[in-house]
Amino acid sequence: MKFARPDPIDALDILPWMPTWITSARVEALEDVAFLSGAALNHLYVVLGCVQVPQALLRDRLALRAAEACVAFSGRPERAGELRDAVHLLRPGDLPGPAGEIYLHWRRAVERPVSVKALSRAFPDFQTERIAGWLDAGQGAAVSRAAMALEAVLSTPR
Repeated sequence: MKFARPDPIDALDILPWMPTWITSARVEALEDVAFLSGAALNHLYVVLGCVQVPQALLRDRLALRAAEACVAFSGRPERAGELRDAVHLLRPGDLPGPAGEIYLHWRRAVERPVSVKALSRAFPDFQTERIAGWLDAGQGAAVSRAAMALEAVLSTPR
């Protein structure tokens, strides 16, 4: 018996397409870049809100990409394939290694909504008070809050 597998490409006609005025616009000034970036982010927000988008898969994929960036930044040679294998091919009692541990931290971080409690569970090496201070660093819109939180994390001495 042959089972019909859904083709993920079939779902593309359900999701809204990026308007052409965003992708084909000619950038004249820095304000144009900011406006078009905001329009693209807004469109991404709308698409991610669709029920057809598999949120758990997307979170796991973003965690893999974030872990890959962190591993590359630390100077290790592992890339996405090796990170994925290091975690998914673990046997009970095995250790994932330094790069696999980074990926596991990112996977735990994206399992739940961003909160002090969830991040404390994902990153047990950091004090809860420090995480709370980082999350409270930003004011205003989402992008400015993210930038301020990132600045707080990077400027905090280890």
